[in-house]
Amino acid sequence: MARRKQITADQYDPYVVAGPTRDATLPSTLNTTMPPTDLSPVETPDCYGLNIEKDGRIAKGTIPSGTARVAKTLTISATTYYWHYNRAWRFSTTNLIFGAPNYNDVYYPQKFGKITLAEDANNILAIVPFGQNQMCIAKSTGCYILSNCADHDGRFERSDLIQELAVPAATKITELDGAIFVSNANGLFMYRDGETHELTRPVRDGLTNFASKVLTIDYSKKRIICGTTFVYDVAAKKIFRYSTTKFRFTSRQFHLPDYAPIAVDRFLFVIEHGDTGDGELKYQVKFEDGDWSDDYTVPLRYTDEKYTIVSETLDRQVNVRRFQLRLTDLSTTKYIKEIRLDSEAFNLDDYVR
Repeated sequence: MARRKQITADQYDPYVVAGPTRDATLPSTLNTTMPPTDLSPVETPDCYGLNIEKDGRIAKGTIPSGTARVAKTLTISATTYYWHYNRAWRFSTTNLIFGAPNYNDVYYPQKFGKITLAEDANNILAIVPFGQNQMCIAKSTGCYILSNCADHDGRFERSDLIQELAVPAATKITELDGAIFVSNANGLFMYRDGETHELTRPVRDGLTNFASKVLTIDYSKKRIICGTTFVYDVAAKKIFRYSTTKFRFTSRQFHLPDYAPIAVDRFLFVIEHGDTGDGELKYQVKFEDGDWSDDYTVPLRYTDEKYTIVSETLDRQVNVRRFQLRLTDLSTTKYIKEIRLDSEAFNLDDYVR
């Protein structure tokens, strides 16, 4: 009988299909523009329905709720004004109208009392204060940045039209942490410190679920809630997609660095139990460019411990260069901390200290 090879702790490097890296943690961010073979263990080419309250885990959930930005208004002579930087503001066609500071019961113009933004004929749709003393003035063709808005003497400065910040409607622009966020036909954009950033760059090849969304905010957790279809986590720089209450998680397309053949034999799911009940997960596998398999169901039984390793052996060992794993369902109280692969080259049972 052949003697089993001995692999020491410093040599053993299990294959991580999905899990934390030195630079990032789960849950996985969506990336559809890069080839699935080039993604990291914390990226996914196809995923929706994650519970993003569970840091460091893959969990099933629904889109979190957000809050609309506060914009204080007041009525002067039957006309509605916004009250920002201690003065009254409103807009009409291409004119931004402002009053003298401290007047909140009568409109008293300061200087000319208006700024005309007529690089094109489109009307102003919204004004959003941000930063220390700036205002974003939104039109369907772009935004202007008005600076020095808190100046008592009204010595304002304005930018030219920033066309990448086109705003389809007043509900599709908001502010968080001194930055402006805009959702338009090209995705989600951020403006900060004189620069614009395309936040949906990793999904720009398919913007059906990521374009022109109503924006609300989870202010405490620094998340932009984009309609009912996706969330952008500002702090983590991650994109999460949602599709009603449905769930799917697809791993990167796993391969060895040199694309040498690998024997796919068994998966290991590192499970965290959110309660003492049993649960299950369903998965499919895909080899090379073939079709996805039928669903396989894996019981997730509670065993008086918070964490368990669940082993799932495939029907047959397959020698391939690339493969993927796709979760199609997961009990809501069971969380996955890591998915590993056992192979002929390195098997979990080979590990000894």
